[in-house]
Amino acid sequence: MSKPVFDPSQRSRVAKMLGMDEEKLVNVFEMIFTGAYDPAKALMAQTIAMLPADIQAVLGNPDALAVGTSDIRFNASAIPCQNGGWAVILDRRLMAFYFVIALVLVHRVPMTASESPALDLDDAARIAAEVAASVHEKGLPFVREFATDPARNHLASDIAAEAHRFVLSHELAHIALGHTRQEAHFVSTLADLGIPVAEWSPDQEFDADNLALSVTLGPPPGPADWEDLATRYAGCHLALDALAFLDDYAAEVLGLPVIPTHPPAAGRLARLRAAADEACADDSARQAMFAWADELARTLDTVRVHLGMLPAVPID
Repeated sequence: MSKPVFDPSQRSRVAKMLGMDEEKLVNVFEMIFTGAYDPAKALMAQTIAMLPADIQAVLGNPDALAVGTSDIRFNASAIPCQNGGWAVILDRRLMAFYFVIALVLVHRVPMTASESPALDLDDAARIAAEVAASVHEKGLPFVREFATDPARNHLASDIAAEAHRFVLSHELAHIALGHTRQEAHFVSTLADLGIPVAEWSPDQEFDADNLALSVTLGPPPGPADWEDLATRYAGCHLALDALAFLDDYAAEVLGLPVIPTHPPAAGRLARLRAAADEACADDSARQAMFAWADELARTLDTVRVHLGMLPAVPID
């Protein structure tokens, strides 16, 4: 199959879906299809190589897939092309957003039993709120500098990279599983395009999450690989929980309307955990697998409570 070709008949619909004007859309696709350098291309190549052979066969010739980044409503989309190929577009700000949120959270988690958090709760909540407000008001995950340490910086970078991989794998999964042939999948606001919500199936999102999880985690680990696997699973968790935090902040703090295009994050995270649990041979493996994800989840919920987005749970 030849390289993807943008379908001009889809120009207006896709531009509306991605929240950009038509001229900008054409420029984005031209950059992607002409092979202009984009950091997402390396991620795409690496991620496709991690896919199971049968899924790679479904996706077909790698030349029929193109990937690039743009500012598209802080999301990711898979777009069908004129000649049967596909373009996957990631919001270039996602990686920065995941990194900043991961950086805040890992600085709230002690690295050893005797260590205190490197960032107090007031500061963590303030920074998380600034990031969310900046995304909604300016479209950028801006945050003022705060004291960090190299070990946590490295961990946050690794977790954010795995979150990005999960998002890309999720879009590839929609293509491989045939979901993107149904227009309801890749709309950002279903009502805007006159598509009945009943045509959209949440099971498609769950199936895509499961395939993305298996790609991000990779093959079953050996005894020495659990720490790496914990980082990978933490990235999968962060990919969903951080975006849910962004929506929660918009609704609960800013009072903005949030139109859901995916099933609630809590249900997706529960299914994700159940699927990952199957890879664990025993309780010690489970503890290792979920170590960082559980710490990030608890910490982000604490930030939510501190910001008034969740009720405080009384301590008996």
